[in-house]
Amino acid sequence: MKVEFKGKKYKSLEEFFIKNKEIIPFKASVSLRTRLKEGLSLEEILDKGKRKRGTSKGPYLVEGITYNDLPSIAKEYGITERAIYKRYSRGKIGDDLVPSKKLKSYIAPKKIFKIYINGVGYNSIAQACRKNNVKYITFRKRIEYGWSREEALGIKTKQNVHHASIYSKNYHGKKRVKGKEVTIDGKKFNSLAEASIFYKKDPEAVRTQILSGRSTREALGLDLIETKNLVIFKGQKYKSLPELAKKIGVPYRLIKSRIQNMGISLEEAINLGSDHISNDGRYNKKIFEKDPNLANANGYLYFVSIKIGNKKRYKLGITKTSVKKRLKQEGYDFSIIKVLNSNLFYCYLLEQKLLHKFENYKDKTIKAEHLDGHTEIFEFSENVVSEIKDLIK
Repeated sequence: MKVEFKGKKYKSLEEFFIKNKEIIPFKASVSLRTRLKEGLSLEEILDKGKRKRGTSKGPYLVEGITYNDLPSIAKEYGITERAIYKRYSRGKIGDDLVPSKKLKSYIAPKKIFKIYINGVGYNSIAQACRKNNVKYITFRKRIEYGWSREEALGIKTKQNVHHASIYSKNYHGKKRVKGKEVTIDGKKFNSLAEASIFYKKDPEAVRTQILSGRSTREALGLDLIETKNLVIFKGQKYKSLPELAKKIGVPYRLIKSRIQNMGISLEEAINLGSDHISNDGRYNKKIFEKDPNLANANGYLYFVSIKIGNKKRYKLGITKTSVKKRLKQEGYDFSIIKVLNSNLFYCYLLEQKLLHKFENYKDKTIKAEHLDGHTEIFEFSENVVSEIKDLIK
């Protein structure tokens, strides 16, 4: 785009930026382009000066409503401040500041499916089988025996006129060879079919599962089938984490959040109880009092230098995982200065002492939109860096 400033013409915005860097209060031409998109002229932008990092004052118009700042929009639409700052930094304005599916005016497009069974749409029979937890081969066999699609998918119960005593005949009226005796939990059955009917299972479905490699007990629903979602807690098996959460009365999302964000085990996450522990940082005294095992777990106190916006800063923190794995999540260049390995609670106590002792050095320009743990970012002189290294040592 050609631009003109104070009577002088430039071939592009980039050329203007390069030749006038000394008077432009921004670090990149992207910032300049973003402000021009908001409707400001070059003169207005330069007169207004650099916006304070992290404040991003409005007003902003989203779905006809005016907001004074970006955090207000994030709160209204239930998204993180970091997410909305990211969209803003990419030049999004107006309704585009909010993901389209989060907008209150969003209307999901009506999906058209290839087949409909019992009023539910599917793209294929294979998808219908997956959604209803029925193997495709089982579905196909049932259809061959004259079942309806709803019955074959288990949506409707098949009215089975056969009884164990007459199950020696199949659906086509041909005599079957007498079944082999089956013993389940000390109880004898004349055949697998008889056992299936006793445990209220479809005999053909049970036979198909056994042919696919399931044990007799798994096919009859007496033993849990182990899948990738299987969870073992205190020796007991559960189909999935949501099932376990429901059983013990702790919200599934709370358990999952603790495991992902705090890097703790399933048992540790459950031992913290169903209360939401809201406090600064991922760890605090209340958490450690609730879970002594977590307090005594292996942990690390780390002191690192970090480069944010071409400026060197410092960060103090603790983690239960390796320091490199923890720092990699932030997306900035880090250099490890000093690490202390001890139990997690001791690391926490020492971290709190250091944060309190050097709180006057905190860099308050770093906000939540920059990185997690933004309250632990400091500006230190080399003398202070040496002092902290000695204290940790």
